[in-house]
Amino acid sequence: MYTSIVLIALAGSAAPSALTAKAVAWESDYEAAHRQGSRDRKPLAVVFGSGPSGWESLSKEGRLSNEVHDLLLAHYVPVYIDTDKSEGRRLAGSFEMGQTTGLVISDHTGEYQAFRQEGELNNEDLERQLRRYSNPDRVVRRTETTVKIETRYYPSPQTYTPPATFTPAPMNFGGFSRGRSC
Repeated sequence: MYTSIVLIALAGSAAPSALTAKAVAWESDYEAAHRQGSRDRKPLAVVFGSGPSGWESLSKEGRLSNEVHDLLLAHYVPVYIDTDKSEGRRLAGSFEMGQTTGLVISDHTGEYQAFRQEGELNNEDLERQLRRYSNPDRVVRRTETTVKIETRYYPSPQTYTPPATFTPAPMNFGGFSRGRSC
């Protein structure tokens, strides 16, 4: 008796989370996704990652939020490119994706990039970008790229020691010497 009550309670508590976490059908064939986007008038959301569920690495939180899943399901043709595979690395190279994780959002024709991000985004920013570019009638005039700021440390000028002396080699201008006229 108690076992069945516990099972019903556990099943009831698991049901809402199962309903909210809708599975995104990730397309792995970019060409097929391109055709589907044109046919259905939906932009492509191309996610680059590594491994069987590398799309989760796009999120700084380690998993895509329910809102992101809902936006992908409703407004996009979601494409996952696994950069662990040779075809995925080739395609990432054609997108000039320098990192293993990134996102490219196209227009509905798949011809123009509306947004690109190398590296991860937090779910809030990811949701904002997906909402922004979800309109299939949006005309893309330029690609918005998020810049990743890097800090590099170089030696200070005081530590630089110039070479001792530099003596330029005599210059020969094709057999002509200075002062000589032809």
